[in-house]
Amino acid sequence: MGQLCPHPTAHTPSVPPPCPHSSIDGLFHPQKRNAHVPLWNYTLLRAQIFIVYFIAGLKKLDADWVGGYSMGSLAKHWLFSPFRLVLSEELTSRLVVHGGGLALDLSAGFLLFFDATRPLGLVLVTYFHCMNSQLFSIGMFSYTMLASSGLFCDPSWPRRLCARCPQWLQGALPTTAPPRRSPDCHYGGRGAARRPTIRQQLAAAFTLLYVLEQLFLPYSHFITQVFTQTRRWKDHADMLKQYSLCLSHILPQYNVSQPQIYFDIWVSINDRFQQRLVDPRVDLVQAEWSPWRPTPWVLPLLLELSPWREKLQELESGLDGHTDVVFIADFPGLHLENFVSEDLGNTSLRVLQGDVLLELVEQQRNHSLHQGDSMQLPAGQYHKVHTVSEQPSCYMYTYVNTTAMELEQNLTRLQELRERLQNGTETAPLPPELRPLVGDPLPPGSTLDPLVATFLRRQKRLEEAGQRRNASSAQRVLRFLQRKLHLFRRSLLMTCIALRNLALGRPPPEQLAQEVAFANWGEGEDGGGGTTLPPPPEL
Repeated sequence: MGQLCPHPTAHTPSVPPPCPHSSIDGLFHPQKRNAHVPLWNYTLLRAQIFIVYFIAGLKKLDADWVGGYSMGSLAKHWLFSPFRLVLSEELTSRLVVHGGGLALDLSAGFLLFFDATRPLGLVLVTYFHCMNSQLFSIGMFSYTMLASSGLFCDPSWPRRLCARCPQWLQGALPTTAPPRRSPDCHYGGRGAARRPTIRQQLAAAFTLLYVLEQLFLPYSHFITQVFTQTRRWKDHADMLKQYSLCLSHILPQYNVSQPQIYFDIWVSINDRFQQRLVDPRVDLVQAEWSPWRPTPWVLPLLLELSPWREKLQELESGLDGHTDVVFIADFPGLHLENFVSEDLGNTSLRVLQGDVLLELVEQQRNHSLHQGDSMQLPAGQYHKVHTVSEQPSCYMYTYVNTTAMELEQNLTRLQELRERLQNGTETAPLPPELRPLVGDPLPPGSTLDPLVATFLRRQKRLEEAGQRRNASSAQRVLRFLQRKLHLFRRSLLMTCIALRNLALGRPPPEQLAQEVAFANWGEGEDGGGGTTLPPPPEL
């Protein structure tokens, strides 16, 4: 472990015998062991972490994040329960999730850089990354950022920490002896001998260019038009093109000659209308694509409809508990083909903006609908909604899922029956197919009713959720460690499988499926028994 070059040590106290240097270059170059580390090494690492925080903060300076739409449902998570004691869920989302996330990303790098604010910065980023590890499935990122926080501290902190360890342990730890001067460092001073060498000047130039490049890359999409035309899209045009070409090469093996592949992808971004991602009229097998030009078949995000978001929330909040709604925005000249299932009752279409032509396919009838018009849709039939106005059309479907509502009513009746059986108010004999409600086994020859099976699964989930909420601190810690153990185990095994595939080629699908199942064993389990370990794959 070394210090910065500007801080040489003048004396060497009596210390235990040093162990070999833990860095790779120290293993091959003994003169680098326990020597000063050039300042540009620290600068690169610190700058890299600083840029991660600061650019993330700059990216949050958009209307969606500042307006509180990017992570609208995150405030419901139990991690934000302490904030909801004093704030409403909406204020928790706006002030804590969005406001706090923006302020932390913009300031974290500065807080860690200065000595006076570093303790506060360490506390904030530690809390932030621990929360992220529970909120998102982002692999090792949170733990990597936690480990990198020490880069901003004084370089001597690992040495001081090792010096405080017991004497019997210090033999297995890096040496605590003061570092030696390094020929790679520039210590300043006057005269020609104190001038930086060519190698040191190149290192300084490389550091400056690298930092500038890292600042530039997040804003370099104007050079490569690979991605969609707005940074808020989740998918990438190049992946769609590659997938289409891959399918076009595989489908002839299944007697599909000269395939044409079209995508009709709908997304809703940050509480906006659902809208198309790509033009469904374009065959992506033959479509033009280049990393140096905008992709013409990628449709733009309808930013002009963003002010509708508050109105959409108001419309949705005014519905009863059994009515669902879907908000659609479509481009001029395109149409949406839809089917109304038999179990969707009272389905209607209402135009919010623009003009549409509603085509009832089976009835072979067309209806022109304008802003504010609505129409009941027949169940069990197809219909098409054509956008005929010059600007995008906006409309909404409202419907009642009668099957789901009937299922909920039946489950409620079973719950009431179970409560009556438990408190003794139910005197009528219980049919054999309902005996599992009170924990009795099914009589021989009887089959479990699907409705009862659904009810029992729901009750089991509710009981498990209650156990997790009422678990002791030790049980929560144990469950957390078990989940992380499964995560690390899966990551290690999947990495080994991937490296083996790269080196030796992919095995038969059956073997690969068995290996993946073995790697995923235990995922989602809270620990405990009841799960049988699958046999290890034959590698």
